Amino acid sequence: MEDLGNLSLYAYIRRHSKARHTVYREVVKLLAHFHQNAIVNMNPAFCIDGSFYDPPFVLEKELEYFRRSFLCNFLGLPASWNDLKDDFCRLADLAGTNDPSSCIHRDFQSRNIMIKEGKLFIIDYQAIRYGPSEYDLAALLIDPYIGMPLQERQNLIKLYARLKKDFSFSRYEIVSLCRNLQILAAFAFLGKEKGKPFFLEFIPRALKELGQ
Repeated sequence: MEDLGNLSLYAYIRRHSKARHTVYREVVKLLAHFHQNAIVNMNPAFCIDGSFYDPPFVLEKELEYFRRSFLCNFLGLPASWNDLKDDFCRLADLAGTNDPSSCIHRDFQSRNIMIKEGKLFIIDYQAIRYGPSEYDLAALLIDPYIGMPLQERQNLIKLYARLKKDFSFSRYEIVSLCRNLQILAAFAFLGKEKGKPFFLEFIPRALKELGQ
């Protein structure tokens, strides 16, 4: 155990925006290292709500979460399960996997990466599970806390692809959409239902992401 202080990547970039490109290259390298090594000692017994990012998990924890918390409770839209189930089931089948050869952090974003004495550390492993590594890269690059420009993202995708040879851009696009819907659901839930207004200010940026 170690006290990592209170300087997250999010807080650091807010203070040193010009350093973002350099720092994020190091974060992507750290992520590739995590994906290559965490699987070695992965123990599914520590997974809280299932050990796979599989279609049922995607459907319940991301897509249905989005429908219920964002579309219905936040926007007040009459979006029923029957309205969306065909598209949701198709997307969940494309995104989910039962492959135990890779694992994901599942919340790899700027507030879960700490900086201490010039070194990067990852925290908040509670959602770790088997899943496509592209998901974590998507979580990092579409992170609404940062709002990274598209060209910068593309450069970091290329860097990650050089480091991890089995990277799939088509899979990245699919899980990126699922992650974005999960973000909107979580921010709506935390902001409105849990009374935490901090999260509400990032919803417009996350919503804009759907059109990119």
